[in-house]
Amino acid sequence: MVDLLTDDPKDAEKTAQDYERELTAAILAALLLFRSRAATVTVWYMPASWWSDFALSMGGALAPIFDAHDAAARALYRSFDSLDPAVVATERDAKRAFLKQFGAGTKAAVDAVFAWGKRNGLTIEEVGKVLSFAAGTNARQTGGLLVQLETLKALGAKEADINRVMREWATKALKERAKMTAATELWNAVQMGRESAAKQAQRRSNEAVEVRKYWQVALDERLCPVCAAIPSMNPNGVPVGEAFRTPVGPVDAPTIHPRCRCTLTFEAVSPGQF
Repeated sequence: MVDLLTDDPKDAEKTAQDYERELTAAILAALLLFRSRAATVTVWYMPASWWSDFALSMGGALAPIFDAHDAAARALYRSFDSLDPAVVATERDAKRAFLKQFGAGTKAAVDAVFAWGKRNGLTIEEVGKVLSFAAGTNARQTGGLLVQLETLKALGAKEADINRVMREWATKALKERAKMTAATELWNAVQMGRESAAKQAQRRSNEAVEVRKYWQVALDERLCPVCAAIPSMNPNGVPVGEAFRTPVGPVDAPTIHPRCRCTLTFEAVSPGQF
């Protein structure tokens, strides 16, 4: 039989929790550093420089994600080899995908500031001042920041008070983004690690077996309609390495949205059983 350890989803939850504080702090530090370096208008007109600076500040913060990936894999498969070329490639691709997605969200916030500044007739210097607060936030957060800024100005607040409120608001937004990102990306990494372990175990097995994965949901009042539909759309699970059918299209594994609590479980079956 495939040499999998006891498949307890609680192991995945514990692994994510073990790394969440470390990753949250690392992402927040990277965002604050990025904001301090990139809060000039010039850098946003230089995409190559912007991306290089962003990738440098964020890339180094991601080590806890891959530590969690490997820890979750070893909890499922004792002989898991994190240096396996397939695993290395998976982690490399995941890092690129995360930086691309996270960077796009960050850039969208900056674009929103430029558009807002243009609509309101701001000078380049004034746009740069707003960017000194908004850099590192996402588009939704920046939208709130701009509403707050407009409200303060409409109330006739002093410049010093506006700057103080904006700094406090922006720092709180970065903390919230770091915390949300850490929780979601760690859960992604844990699920990815568990599947990497299942693939590796199946590949190394001397027996003709198929390892299938199943999408498990958290059955409580917070369960969303999208996640709730997935188990019934895949009643026999799917082979590891294949995507689940979901209401939003093929998805390899949780998460399907921020703070998703779905998880994978695994079962070794005879080939052709399903």
